[in-house]
Amino acid sequence: MGSAGRTVFLLIGMAALWSTQLTYVDGAARVFADLLGTHFGRRPGAGATSRWSQGRLYLVFAAVIMVFGVASTWLLERFEITALGFIFNSALIGGFAMAIYCPALLWANLRLLPKDARPGPVHVTMAGIASAVYVAFAAYTVIQVFV
Repeated sequence: MGSAGRTVFLLIGMAALWSTQLTYVDGAARVFADLLGTHFGRRPGAGATSRWSQGRLYLVFAAVIMVFGVASTWLLERFEITALGFIFNSALIGGFAMAIYCPALLWANLRLLPKDARPGPVHVTMAGIASAVYVAFAAYTVIQVFV
């Protein structure tokens, strides 16, 4: 299809990547705003936190995510990290996030859910193994980088 086909292909690819990033920013900002707003939002005696509506929290989180994305891209480009380096760094950040998320989810499920909704021993064991693997990965990475 020549240069016209190449241009159409690149435009479609760019639109797909753009929509994926917008979906990520929207989803993450909504989750964070909902969690923070649900636990610290408007309620009697909330004091200073009552000015932080769900919409304002969403806007702050969306802006922070976008600024972090642009800053990290600029930083990685500045140090001439290749596209493969972007993928490795993304996986590394995901591993650190899971090192926090897995134990936190296990704790929340065992402490905050009603007794009849809590996970059973098999699920607790598997979540414990996942938590241990991610925490070990994060600790190993930090030791390898800084020691």
